[in-house]
Amino acid sequence: MMTLQVVATGSTGNCYILWNEGRALVLDAGVKAKRIIQAVGYDPGLIDACLITHEHGDHCLGVADLDAIGVPCYGTTGTASVVSGLRSDGYVKDNIRAFGDLLVLDFPTQHDAIAPCGYLITNRKTGERFVYITDTHYLTFSFPGVNYWLIECNYMESLLDEDTPAYLRNRLRQSHMSLERLTTLFIAENLTDCRQIILCHASQGRSDKTVMVKTIADVTRKPVAMAVPGIRFDLSLNPF
Repeated sequence: MMTLQVVATGSTGNCYILWNEGRALVLDAGVKAKRIIQAVGYDPGLIDACLITHEHGDHCLGVADLDAIGVPCYGTTGTASVVSGLRSDGYVKDNIRAFGDLLVLDFPTQHDAIAPCGYLITNRKTGERFVYITDTHYLTFSFPGVNYWLIECNYMESLLDEDTPAYLRNRLRQSHMSLERLTTLFIAENLTDCRQIILCHASQGRSDKTVMVKTIADVTRKPVAMAVPGIRFDLSLNPF
């Protein structure tokens, strides 16, 4: 059974760990490496790789130190060109990398970064599919057959009031996922195989997490939760 561990989420840092059979796959390293090492029980040898979505500090802060202790960190060619210690190789086929039983496909997202991406992860032993999508204001792909979603729900249009500076309001709309856009996305998405939706990267002061969770749950009729540092989610196709 796969498990998702939330190390950090939000504008101050983003880091998640996908566990599978005792091995760890780090999704973004937006906190200091020592915090990530602590999260894996002080055993960096358990980490197969670290996957970075883009070059902003709240997603790649720990890369150089992870690389220095032998943890392979990967991203797109564009992201690797500006992040020290990040690799853009390691593909086994097309845009797919393999880490144990997990096959990882990167795909482009829409953010104010050089070459941002998300990750579609397939467990080739169980067939389970997990997608990580953050820092994007829309998606150019659909994801039928995905069982578990870790996806940004950053802000609510209703909370972008007159106190929000115009530059920030414009940036959020052009680079981050709003509750309203995510709702539209899920209405159009085939969620037949979905078992769990986990919302992440909520903006402090411009989001209401309770409303976000309830809204997406009402639209999708699926279990929905908000990522909170320290929480773990058990991911299983057969939870009962």
